[in-house]
Amino acid sequence: AGAAGAAAAATAAATGPVAEAARASADPALVARAAAAPAAAAPGVPVKASLDGRWLSETGELVATIRGKSVTWAEGPPSQLQAVGDGTCSMRSDGELLEAILSSGGQKLTWSDGDVWEREVV
Repeated sequence: AGAAGAAAAATAAATGPVAEAARASADPALVARAAAAPAAAAPGVPVKASLDGRWLSETGELVATIRGKSVTWAEGPPSQLQAVGDGTCSMRSDGELLEAILSSGGQKLTWSDGDVWEREVV
C-alpha cells in the first residue's frame, strides 16, 4: 500500500475545493496537503458569544456576574443559564422563566421582563 494507500486515504478524507483540485491532479503531494489543511468554518454558522463578565443595570449598578452557565447575583442565590439559540439564553429567577437576547455587539442583554443589563467595560 505505502504512499499510494496514504494518498488514497487522504483523498477520501479531504473535502472542499482544494481537495477536489488535488484529486483531479492525482498529485500525491497535493492530495496530502489538501487532507492536512484545516477545514474552514462553514459560512453562516453562528459562533456562540460568551456572556462571562460583570453585568450592570442601566443605572450602572452591579446586577450579576456570569461565569459559564452560572449567574451570581449581587444579592440572592445563584441561578443557572441555559443557551436557547445563538445570542439567546434563559434562566429561572424567583420561579419565573426569563429569556434574554444579546445585542449591541455582545454588550447588552435585554430580558423578557423588561430588564436591560450592560456588560461592564474593564
